[in-house]
Amino acid sequence: MIEAVRARTPTATRLRLGAALILGASSGAIMLCTVVPPPIMLLIPPSIAGAELAPWMLFIGLAVLALVAWPAGRWRWLRRSALGLGLLVVVLALRVLVQVPAAIRTGEAVMVAAFGPAYGATRGAGTPPTLSAVVMLRGHALPPLRIHRAVPMLSVAGQVLHADIYQPLTPGPHAVVIAIHGGSWRSGTRSEGATCHHALAASGLVVVAIDYRFAPAFTFPAQRDDVQSALDWVRTHAADYAGDPARIALLGRSAGAQLALLAAYRKDSGIRSAVGFYSPVDFTIGYRQPTRPDPLDARAVFRDYLGGTPDDLPERYREASPITHATTRRPPTLLIYGGRDHLVELRFGAALAAALRTQGTPVALLDIPWAEHAFDLLPHGLGGQLALHHLVRFLHLTLAVEPLSAVPQAPVGAAQQ
Repeated sequence: MIEAVRARTPTATRLRLGAALILGASSGAIMLCTVVPPPIMLLIPPSIAGAELAPWMLFIGLAVLALVAWPAGRWRWLRRSALGLGLLVVVLALRVLVQVPAAIRTGEAVMVAAFGPAYGATRGAGTPPTLSAVVMLRGHALPPLRIHRAVPMLSVAGQVLHADIYQPLTPGPHAVVIAIHGGSWRSGTRSEGATCHHALAASGLVVVAIDYRFAPAFTFPAQRDDVQSALDWVRTHAADYAGDPARIALLGRSAGAQLALLAAYRKDSGIRSAVGFYSPVDFTIGYRQPTRPDPLDARAVFRDYLGGTPDDLPERYREASPITHATTRRPPTLLIYGGRDHLVELRFGAALAAALRTQGTPVALLDIPWAEHAFDLLPHGLGGQLALHHLVRFLHLTLAVEPLSAVPQAPVGAAQQ
């Protein structure tokens, strides 16, 4: 009997340590992407996942350490390798998690400084939690809605542009949020951010996620014009979906954020507020000073979208840049950026926020220090939950029956600079 157990032990040990090594190597590679700047786009998704799901990664790292807790006899080298990988995962996960409490406190302070004490009263029944382990485990609880998919809006240059409309079940009229997807102006779908749109509708807002034409077949200002046409369509048809055409906000991600801000900052736009997730802000500087490394090849993206270089088309680059239009008071604006964004750096959001403040525009720059570009596409992750929490409150405040008045703004620590 004893001999039989001894005979099986080496195999069991090898399997245990082999499992620990594989688990540690895969999770370690993911967590390394949270500290090493990604040279190619392929490494952006693991960078997002490692940071946003840091509590899960910490659990995996601890599991690896548990698997190697027992002596391994002549397999010590395997144990040491797995032990090192497990420790790496634990350390890098903790590196993210220790930033979370300060980010929550600073985010609240930044929002109150920008939008006044009234912001603190916007925690309604439909507001998602700031951070919830249950949400991270199970995802957001999404109640039933009326969702109208592929609603034809308009035909432009032989293309039919559609919208997905998320309508609350409660009687209207509800304020309306027009959502514009990202994709470097060359791709993407209106289903991007569907969980966020569902959550917004569940909180009592009608969400209209729209299409627009893509570069390089269509260059700027075609996309801007599509958004304006969609805005006109929404104003005409909002009542058909229990929406209030007098209370509209624009929300965009990345390329879509640039389009949302441009539409909101037009003279007499009638827009109540604007939200830009990691928006490009200044195309000329973005072209001349791309990120290093540059996984997206930003200059090629700009050339496709704008039809040339800033030397060829200086006025078009200026016209397409939201910061160009921050020369007078604009609608209240929420700018959300990841502190580790390697496609659109935080410095661009800071520059736009500063320009808007000088004109008396209520604006908040929400800096999520561990987050990568497109982090909110994991809405149940750390940054995704934090962003959605403040997004819902901001929209309900600025889309209330009475518009938000001017709020004196004072810097709040480094996050407001």
